[in-house]
Amino acid sequence: MTPGADWRAYAWVHEPDSWEIDATDVLHWSTRQHSDFWRHTGGVVGADDGDAFLTEHVGDFSVTMQLDADFSSLYDQCGLMVRTDERNWVKTGIELDGGTWFSVVATREHSDWSKQAIPSGPVEFTAWRTGDTLRVGLAHGAALQLVRELVFDGPVAVGPYSCCPKGSGFPVSVSARAGADGGLLLQARAGTAA
Repeated sequence: MTPGADWRAYAWVHEPDSWEIDATDVLHWSTRQHSDFWRHTGGVVGADDGDAFLTEHVGDFSVTMQLDADFSSLYDQCGLMVRTDERNWVKTGIELDGGTWFSVVATREHSDWSKQAIPSGPVEFTAWRTGDTLRVGLAHGAALQLVRELVFDGPVAVGPYSCCPKGSGFPVSVSARAGADGGLLLQARAGTAA
């Protein structure tokens, strides 16, 4: 079973200042300035005040995001979050850090950051769990490159997130529907591309 496309089953971890679900069932929000999801690594104390719209889930799932992002401030980011609580979560997506990166941050008390350079333009990636293993993959055409694999079991909350640690915020738009593989497909735009 995979998280569904009905936004009524989702709730904000931290509600943004402005958000709506429009008549075509597209979720829109404005990412708050100086917000982040990060924990106690590299001398940074961290924060847990980013925007995340998540639905609770137990068991196996698959969520794919097609994301077009155009960021302007250092560490602007948007993507998918899988979360147990403020100390245990994974976020993956596009992040700006001197260039455009596909980023995965896994947090178990402390955050670690994996990233790889990607070209500008739309990116497709998937987070899926089988048993107690969570995997994150980056699509290259029809091929899926495994980027991260870790143990992440038990009940979780899953859905889109964004944060803006250094800048003044940016808009995000996300639509949700069933994907061809039976998982959830999120199509998102973030930043000036939104």
